[in-house]
Amino acid sequence: PGGVDPLAYVLGCSMGGHAALELARAIPARMGAVAAISGYFPPAELGDLIGRTAEVPLLLAHRRGDRCCPFHLVEALHEARLAAGGAGGGAETEAWFSDGERHSPTEEERDDTIR
Repeated sequence: PGGVDPLAYVLGCSMGGHAALELARAIPARMGAVAAISGYFPPAELGDLIGRTAEVPLLLAHRRGDRCCPFHLVEALHEARLAAGGAGGGAETEAWFSDGERHSPTEEERDDTIR
């Protein structure tokens, strides 16, 4: 009882979202959960990312029209994780996708989330 949780809970935005996904891929057994907001990863790494992070709870937040980090990559990750989870395994995957072209939330959206 007590002590420090040995698992890491990581959140990253934009390039930090990429770093959070890479960290989860590198040491999935050490991750408690990962949130990637407007994150990016190379398309060629999708299969490995899905396989190595299958047991890591994941939150993906992204705008469909993001011109900095393409939405279709995150959408593909989300769909693949849902398909893998529906096949009898995998950690929870949640997505907060919205319309718009901004790369990050507006101040109003941040305030609404905090409330």
